[in-house]
Formats: sequence, C-alpha cells, structure tokens
Amino acid sequence: MDLFWNAGQRDTINGVDLLGVRQVDQDLEQIWAVAVTTVAGRARYLSLLTWTIAEYYERILAASDGRATFDWDAFKRISGRLESITLAATVSAGGSKDLGVMGRRNYLMELEHLTSHRSIDLSEISRLALHLTYYGPCRGFGLLQDGPSAERPIQIPPAGQALHAARNAATKGARLVDAVFLGGKVDHEDFVRERHLFDLNALTGDAATNERELLQAAFRRSEKFSETMGWIFRSLAAAPRSPGQLMKWNYETCVASPAEPGRLELAFCELELRRRVHFALELLLSATTLTLNDHEAVTLPNIVDQWQDARLSSDDVVGTTMWSLTHSLATFIAQAGPRSFEGAWIAPRDIRDASGGQQALYAVALFLACERQSRHLRVAGWIPDRRSAVDKVFARLGADANRPLRDVLVELVREHVVGRHLEVTLGKMGRGMGCSLRFYPEGAALRPLVTAARAGFSALRLRNVLATLADIGLLARGDDATFLVTTAGARFHTELRG
Repeated sequence: MDLFWNAGQRDTINGVDLLGVRQVDQDLEQIWAVAVTTVAGRARYLSLLTWTIAEYYERILAASDGRATFDWDAFKRISGRLESITLAATVSAGGSKDLGVMGRRNYLMELEHLTSHRSIDLSEISRLALHLTYYGPCRGFGLLQDGPSAERPIQIPPAGQALHAARNAATKGARLVDAVFLGGKVDHEDFVRERHLFDLNALTGDAATNERELLQAAFRRSEKFSETMGWIFRSLAAAPRSPGQLMKWNYETCVASPAEPGRLELAFCELELRRRVHFALELLLSATTLTLNDHEAVTLPNIVDQWQDARLSSDDVVGTTMWSLTHSLATFIAQAGPRSFEGAWIAPRDIRDASGGQQALYAVALFLACERQSRHLRVAGWIPDRRSAVDKVFARLGADANRPLRDVLVELVREHVVGRHLEVTLGKMGRGMGCSLRFYPEGAALRPLVTAARAGFSALRLRNVLATLADIGLLARGDDATFLVTTAGARFHTELRG
C-alpha cells in the first residue's frame, strides 16, 4: 500500500526557494533596483514596448475617428511580432551581447528561415511575453501607467509620449515598423538595413541618441534608482567588477570599517549578509537531504550525528580540522581561533558538490562569520532586526553558546530547515502549485522523497541593473562578466551629484 506522501513523488518538482527565505532578499533589493527585475534586464525593451503601445493607440484611434477599444488579441499579435523582430535583429547583428534576449525557444524557426530563405514571415506570430515581462518596469520608471478602464487599460504619460515621438522620428519610413503592426513577410535586405532600429545592443549608436537620453532621464527621475546608480558608479570607479564581485567587495568593505557606511553601501551590505546566511540555511537543507536519502527513515538527531567526521580541505575556513559535535559551540569557536571564518570563502559551486557533513560544517562556519562580521553594524542599529531567519539564527548562536554543537545544529535544522521546508512546500501545494517536498515526517522520523536539494543564492536584480546601464552607454562590459564606468557614465555621475 502506497503511503499518502509518496503518492505524488513522481510529480515532485525541483523548486527554487525551498525554505521561503529568498523572498526577503528580493524584497530588500527591489527597494533600490526599483523597476528592474531578475528577468527584465535590457534597456531597449523598455522603449520598444512603450513605443509599441503608444503607436498602437495612435493607429487604432486614427482608424476609428478618435474612439477605440484596446483589443488584446490584436495587441498580442503585435507584441509577438515585436519580440520576434527584436530577437532576429539582435542575434543577426553579431557580437556576444545577446544575453537577456527574449524568444529564442519560440522563434528559432523564424531565425533559421530568415537565414536560409532570405525572408521571414510574421503572419502567425502571437505572444504577450514581452509585454508581461516589461510592462511592470515601464510603469515603474514612469513610461507607462495603468489605464482607467478595460477599454483603456494603459495610459501613456509625458515620458512615454516623448519616447514614442523619438522612435517615430528615428523609424520614419521603415518597413520593419509596418511588419510589427501589420505582419506579413520581411525581406532580408530590408531587415539588414533597418535592424539597428530594434537591435538591443544598438542604443549607444548615433541613430538612437534621443531614445537613449530619454531612458537616462527616466532613470534619473527615480530618486532611489538615482541613488543606486550613484553607488554603482562609486563602486566601479576603482576597478571593473562583476555583480558578484561588487556585492562581495561592498560587503567586506562595510564590515571591516567601524564607521557608519553610506546608505546604499549599507543597504547592499545587508542584502549580501542575508543572502549568505540564507545560503547557509539552504546548505543545511542540502546536507539534510543528502544524508536522509541514504536511509528509509531516520530521526533528525541521527542525521546530525552522521556529520561528525566531516572535514573541509581548507583549514582557513574553520581554523582547525579538529571539531566535535559533543563540544559546546563556544569551545568550537575557541578552538577555531579568534579570526577564523572571516577571511574564508568557498565558491558556492564547489561546496554544493561536497558531502552532507562538509556542507553542514561550512554552513556553521558561514553563520559564525556573518554574525561576527556584522555584529557592530547590528548593535549600532545600522542593520535592523527584521525578525527574519537571519536574526533568529544569530539569536540562537548567542543564546546556545554553551550547549553542545550537536544540540545547536539539531535545533537550527529543526526550526529553520525541516519546519520551514514543510511549511513552505505544503503551503504551495495547498494553493495548487507543484510538489517540491524533499521529505515528510512520520512520527519522530523523516522519510526521504529521493530528490536532493541544491543550495543556492537568491537571484540578484543588480545583474540586470548593470546590464541596463551598459545598454544605455553608462557602463561597458569587460572581461569575465565585469562592468566598468564609461566616460559617459562618469559624466552622468557628476550630473547626478550636481
């Protein structure tokens, strides 16, 4: 007889936020990323969508004596054609900067047809993905607004009208414009001649000057986004950095200084602090599932006991290879040494491939490092107590310093891993979402559902913020996914401070 919990095992999905902690990170970052999301990271899509909606309104109004209803079916076809043309324009123009281009899976046949038959047929395309992805960012930057009714679901504010006018002037007489709004076939010669009008990487060209400057002005009008841009320019002035390197450098700079950091420096320091602790919690979940999957059923204390013999290859992480679950947490810290943990860093991709015990040991090291490093910032009130998982983990480390490390780990896993995983995944299933359970309780024991849980960091909007600023010429892409400030960016920064 099948157990109830096992009945849906074949339908188990991977899931992402298995502990429900990443939303905290995303909410914090959204304050300063404003309208840039983890899936919307190309600047030209903002102007393309704004222009398309405004132009659609203008065309239907002209065809109906000044009174018309927004037709979502018709607009879906227009949006799909815009996405297809933009994809083809960006990819065919060459270069390596085609990350974030939408529609690859949907329009592969059209791209191949354009290459082999020297034309592309846009008649049957219908898709709203571009609109659904970029409408929120356009609204957040004041380029579009929600409309008053179903007949007029979207309004075009002055900033959007200015973009519409700028692109109309730049695209006057272009055949690709009619292809967006009317469909039909596009010849290869016309496409090559006009693709710069839709190429996501062509915003820095002379033909897009007005469009680019209007986007820059929209970003500048947002007070919080202006502050974010100022922090980025300051942080990249000395050296090119990737998004991950920028977060790491900012965090290490803030925790090393006794002085109060700047507002943005502190905001992104707190974000990185919480991301690290949340990653450590996911490491404990991964360690739990890896250990549990070797058994039919096992109690939580027995899982923790199996981590006793774990060692990390680098002594710098823990300061000593000698540790015992029977020693108190305070003894473990004392044996490791006064400056252990702080300087160590294991790449997430490396620790994810370690054993369950090694992952648990590194999670403890990361908890202790983050607590020590951020203590003066939290005591001063510069990083607030948000009563989240991070704050509760730190509180337990302080309150349980004299308890055996085994007991501390059992309570951390019970409260912040097992309890949270069951609460989050069962809640999602209750709302009709897929099953992402990794185990289920049966009395005092846990039973595995086979699928492991890989630890990871919450996605950064900062990556797309940097990409967006590069699209409009304020940053440039360097080697190894780094970004650096351009001459235009330095001048823009001076104007921001002015």
